[in-house]
Amino acid sequence: MLWLELDKTKLGTTTNVILGCIYRVLGQDTKNVNTKLTNILETINRENKIIYHVGDYNLDLIKDTTHPPTNEFININFAHSLNPIINKPTRITNTTATLIDNIFTNHTDQPSDFSGIIPIDISDHLPIFLFKFIQTPDQPSTPTFKRDYSAENIKKFNDLLLQIDWSTVLTCNDAQNAYTYMHDQITKLVKETFPLKQIIACYKNKLPCLTPGLKTSIKTKHKLYSQYLKHPSPELHSKYKKYRNSLNYALRLSE
Repeated sequence: MLWLELDKTKLGTTTNVILGCIYRVLGQDTKNVNTKLTNILETINRENKIIYHVGDYNLDLIKDTTHPPTNEFININFAHSLNPIINKPTRITNTTATLIDNIFTNHTDQPSDFSGIIPIDISDHLPIFLFKFIQTPDQPSTPTFKRDYSAENIKKFNDLLLQIDWSTVLTCNDAQNAYTYMHDQITKLVKETFPLKQIIACYKNKLPCLTPGLKTSIKTKHKLYSQYLKHPSPELHSKYKKYRNSLNYALRLSE
C-alpha cells in the first residue's frame, strides 16, 4: 500500500485529499490486507478527509456474496463511506470475467465526475479511470528554463576555456582556494556561453518509427479488441488475434 496526502490549499477543497494505491499479490493472506486497510481508514476517518484508493486488489467484487474475504473487504470500505466507482469486469479472458481493479472514494456526490473502463489491450487488465474536476485557486505559472547546449555554444565554451589563465590555480598552495578559483571561472564561463532559455512544454512522439499507417493499424487493433469484448465469440477473438500478431510483426520490423 502507498498513501499520499494532498494539501487542501493547493486543491481548493475543504479538506486535505488522501490518495492510496493498493496491490494485493495473488494468493496473499486477505485477512492481513483487510486488517491493515481497516487501521489506515480509521485513522483517515478521524481526520475527516477526502479519500481515494485505487488498485489491483485481486478480489473479484462480483463474487462478494460467495467469497467471505471479498465480502469483508467491501464491508470495510462501506463502513468508512467508501464506494466503488467501477461496476463491470476489468479482466476478461475466454473463460472468465472478473472485477478485481477498482477505485473507492467517499467523495461521489459531484455531478461532473466521469469514470469508466478503457477497452484496450495494453495489458491483461483493462485500464480504469476517474476524472475529478476541482476548481483550484489561481496560481501564477512558473516558467521552465534550460541552458542552450547547442553545438555552436559548446564550441564557443571550449575555445574560451582554452584562453583562461590557470597560473593562479597552479601556483596556489591552498587546495581549497585553488579549487574555488577554478570553480568560479568555469561557472562564470558556463553562464556566459550556455544562456538560459524558456522551455515551452509540448508533446513529442517517443516512437518516431511509428508511421501514419502504423498508427492507423494500432487504432484498428483497439477497435477489434473492443468489438471482441462487447460480443465475445471465437470468430472475433481469432480476427483480433490474427491482426494483433501481424501488427506486432510490423512494429518489430520498424524498430
